[in-house]
Amino acid sequence: MNCGAGGGNRRRGRPRRARMIETEGMWRCYAPCCGRGQHPQETVTLLPEELEAFRLVDSEGLDQESAAERMHVSRRTLWRDVHTARRKVADALSEGKVIAISDCGHADQDACILSDQENETLPQPEE
Repeated sequence: MNCGAGGGNRRRGRPRRARMIETEGMWRCYAPCCGRGQHPQETVTLLPEELEAFRLVDSEGLDQESAAERMHVSRRTLWRDVHTARRKVADALSEGKVIAISDCGHADQDACILSDQENETLPQPEE
């Protein structure tokens, strides 16, 4: 799956380069289990390419060079995505926020933790 090129969001500067994501549709959103019945108000949104970079480096243990090659991006781009993902996950875990994956594919199903909220759209990614 190519992700990041030609998206609907207009950004300043250079356009995002497409990244190769191997686990298309495999991700889900997560929420704290304490306080069941209530949805936390604050949400951290990970982009699919941030999640993939985070997975390749921290879960599979690949070095920057190997992970960047698998995603077809530079090492600097990969490391920026990993750093951003780590910051967002740390914020969510320490503050008890929901971790939403942009375009997770489960927003229209019962499987999504956010689907039973009145507004069924997932939050937009942070800039």
